[in-house]
Amino acid sequence: MREIQGRTRLEVSRERGLTPLVGREAELLRLLEAYQRILGGQPRIVLLEGDAGVGKSRLLYEFLRRLEGTEVLELEASCLSHTQSTPYHPVLQVFRRYLDLAEGADPEEVRVKILDRLRALAIDGEEPPILLGHFLGASASPEFLARLSAAQLKERTFAVLRTMLLRASDATPSSSSSRTCTGSTPPPRTG
Repeated sequence: MREIQGRTRLEVSRERGLTPLVGREAELLRLLEAYQRILGGQPRIVLLEGDAGVGKSRLLYEFLRRLEGTEVLELEASCLSHTQSTPYHPVLQVFRRYLDLAEGADPEEVRVKILDRLRALAIDGEEPPILLGHFLGASASPEFLARLSAAQLKERTFAVLRTMLLRASDATPSSSSSRTCTGSTPPPRTG
């Protein structure tokens, strides 16, 4: 037997076959109700939190399975112990998946996919592709970086990320964004 790297227990379990979900009907109903409110034009944020192993990822998986066949933009990232030392890892993961970037993609591929997506979202300007590329590992030129303080670089990069998510959300009839993290907290809350 060998270790499967870079995959969650749920991803491995799905390949082996999952047992039926039992005892989570109330939480699943709350997620579905939040989704119905989104469809009704009421924005929602749903936070799934709880100790490691209580079934947050499985609950999210079952919820998303019920949405199959709908035009939902699902952006998902996981907080895993081996990625804690990577700043903004869940955000990087979301945007790498959204741009369909493989791990270790070369800088030119990163730039091309960024430009294609920014065009599709009608995000113009010289700065957005440079900022996003730099964030995703296609380094910006030293001249560009010299023009900005670290705080400005962070602020402008986050502005591009936010704009992308908003435009993608506007282009999709219904959107779902999620992040699964571990911690000692109560069951899902909607707001």
